[in-house]
Amino acid sequence: MLRKKKRSCLIVGGDHLQWNTHELPPELESKFLPHLNSDKSLCYLDEETTSLWVIDPETTLATFVEAIKTRIQEWGKDIITSRDFQQELTSYWKGEYQVFDVSNDRESGMYVFYKRLSINGEEEAEVVLSNTIEDANQWIKKRRGEKLQSTGIFIPVDFKQPPVVPHHIDWPPKNFSNFIDWLSSVNPDAKSSLIHKIVKYVDKKGIIFISFRYQEEDIGFSVDMTKESIPIIQRFKPKKNSAKKSQKRQYNIHQAISSIAKLTRSFTRANVKDVSTSFIVKRNRNTANDEGLEGQRVALIGCGTIGSYTAHSLIQIGAGSGTKGELHLYDDDILGPGNLGRHLLDVEYLQEQKSFALKHFLDNQGIANSIVGHGSFCKEDIVKRWDVIIDATGHTEFSLNLSRWVNTAQWNSKRPALIHGWIDAYGLASRALLNTAGTACFGCLTVENGETRKSRFELFKPGNEPNHAEQFRRGCGKTYMPFNSQPSLSAAGMIQQLCSQTGPTFMQTRFSDQVPFVKNQKLTPLSSCAICSK
Repeated sequence: MLRKKKRSCLIVGGDHLQWNTHELPPELESKFLPHLNSDKSLCYLDEETTSLWVIDPETTLATFVEAIKTRIQEWGKDIITSRDFQQELTSYWKGEYQVFDVSNDRESGMYVFYKRLSINGEEEAEVVLSNTIEDANQWIKKRRGEKLQSTGIFIPVDFKQPPVVPHHIDWPPKNFSNFIDWLSSVNPDAKSSLIHKIVKYVDKKGIIFISFRYQEEDIGFSVDMTKESIPIIQRFKPKKNSAKKSQKRQYNIHQAISSIAKLTRSFTRANVKDVSTSFIVKRNRNTANDEGLEGQRVALIGCGTIGSYTAHSLIQIGAGSGTKGELHLYDDDILGPGNLGRHLLDVEYLQEQKSFALKHFLDNQGIANSIVGHGSFCKEDIVKRWDVIIDATGHTEFSLNLSRWVNTAQWNSKRPALIHGWIDAYGLASRALLNTAGTACFGCLTVENGETRKSRFELFKPGNEPNHAEQFRRGCGKTYMPFNSQPSLSAAGMIQQLCSQTGPTFMQTRFSDQVPFVKNQKLTPLSSCAICSK
């Protein structure tokens, strides 16, 4: 336990424990101590993974005590690679402004300082880090930012090992020199990378933003170099066709940067958030083998209720992102008042074509960067190179035709995966089907029964079939089936899951006991199928 110099007051609140005074045992003074902070607080509970039975004070207090004992027992052990350290680095960084990193290339880039109005009408200053001015402007537009203030050089550096902060040092650093000293002691390789990039990229402005990252944790700060330091930095820039740098020259560069660090005019810490598409998509992968849709060409046919929620979920797993990734939306229908009760889009898009309205909406979400709107999807569109085609139309006739087009086409390369998602049983069930080479197609969902055809999986238990005519609200050209958005959300979720192509190929969710239970399964083709057996 901690040794006290004198009687101490123990304060318990939130997830931190505070001793007014404390002294470490000598054998721990030179050790890295996770969860012990320079302000004498002990971080001992993770609110995301801890569930407290707060109605029982004794049980709650026992949980606190066990958590404290666990943290203290970790002190002095060889756990430098623990995630605890990298989290502490950012938790106590205390940035003065917000920075969003949309860059995917970690070599170099630019920062752009801008202002925006919050939803409360208050003006806020933010910075975006990007690889190009086009990417920066796109982000600022999505943030409804304006009043571009300034731009400068962005230098990213990656830690190759978990960064640590010794408990006895003053943290966070108050100036660039303090930061360089800390970096020299805990991660010399990162310091060398930083110095190399400063020499390579710093221009006459001398204002730079530096960001450090380890896995999903980022810290950053802006530095304003003095006029005197710029010529020194530029003197070390590598000349074309120059020989490999000597060890002495490298030493001189390090000495010069260490001296320059003491002469900077300003050093301002910032809270850096990684909002790059690669980061966002990676977090939504169910397994290590799930690559998502990043970099793939995806066609989504139907931008109605199912299609709108599907499109939104697709971009969250990478659709429309990556070097070659594109999300194409097909629908020539117009959004009307009757759609508002269960569609993703709202009154802003009334009387707009659904595909283009949905593109506009998704563009403003800031995740995907390549979304294309179209009218109707035709047979000729099949020949375009697709990785995935998604049918969210909910029209049996079109789904059968689409299945025939895909399964009978002559493919010069790998045929696209075809996914259908639809609402069935008059809104009491949602279904989805993945059709790839060798798996059941949409036509395989019905079987011959004498002169008629019936569903391969019955929609209702015998005797529970509703009256077909009573399930619709009829009007000339305006017949519709009343149900809420839950089946559409369910269908969109199943479509998203089938995009991984690693599990079942047929899925069903039911919303009433009237509908028989059908387990998710890999569905085999029928030898009698008029589409895929030909």
